[in-house]
Amino acid sequence: MGHAQLPPVLAMWQLAVPEMAFEYPPLLHTILAVAATHRAALLPDTAEVDADRLRAAHHLHIDRALKHHRAETARVNRPGTVVSEALCMNTILICLYALTLRGGANGTTSTSTTYEPPLLWLHMSRGIRLMIGRAYHGLVGAKARIAPLLMAKPLVHGGAATAAITSRVTIATTATPTSTSNMRNNAIGYCNPDEEGETPEIHALYDECVKYLEGMYVAVVDHGEAGFDLRKRFSSFGPMTPAPFVGLVADRRPRALVILAYLFALAKGAEEVWWLKGIPEREVRGIYGALPVRWKGVMRWALEYVTGDGIEV
Repeated sequence: MGHAQLPPVLAMWQLAVPEMAFEYPPLLHTILAVAATHRAALLPDTAEVDADRLRAAHHLHIDRALKHHRAETARVNRPGTVVSEALCMNTILICLYALTLRGGANGTTSTSTTYEPPLLWLHMSRGIRLMIGRAYHGLVGAKARIAPLLMAKPLVHGGAATAAITSRVTIATTATPTSTSNMRNNAIGYCNPDEEGETPEIHALYDECVKYLEGMYVAVVDHGEAGFDLRKRFSSFGPMTPAPFVGLVADRRPRALVILAYLFALAKGAEEVWWLKGIPEREVRGIYGALPVRWKGVMRWALEYVTGDGIEV
């Protein structure tokens, strides 16, 4: 997983998570679903029969996991309910599973068909915010088995993401970004300012999301941060972003889709893991194809970054 290079986190994945899975069956089913998805991703294209069997297996296990998970999450808002570390871990892995469905093997994103935003992944990411938000201090204070993952740097919760932002950040419509103002003027601020229905409240939502991307940009371009750190930043966008932003993505608001495209573009350098490989470019291309013509120029940097040079769509 993203931070498995860190000894405490590696030990958690190798020992604590399997232990929790045998204590909490929904987590076991989720792990088996992820394992089947991973195995299917390793198969050659010619192994259709094996791929079909693995697909059936991961569907079976994720269905069982979700059946129990929904019942557990429905009880979270009841007074006195304690959110367990196993429930938190299951929420994290279900979100990971949802992201793997965006991979090419599953055929969920294609530039030859109508682009569908990754709403399942975003909604599941919001579930992480709910669970971890309720349990974080208790789990860390008690040195729970998943505490090493929660505390692994970079810390992106609270004010840490904001603190990472500097005025040197840019994501612009040129091949060589040079200023934060370019990003705001093009990706959010004030490119196509007459977009219908954009209230000050909606602009504030966009601004919060762009601030998070600015922190990622510093990590990627300025600091050359390691892939496992970038994957944590990428995976934390969904939990950290305001809930109404997901609705804007669902409505296919161009500015929301552009922000999402830049998120995936910034994850390009961290895609060496199986569950992310190929997804950044697929998402950026898919969003580019779905945008109105007047928004396509805003995508230039993202497209060039994920393709390595020119724009081929």
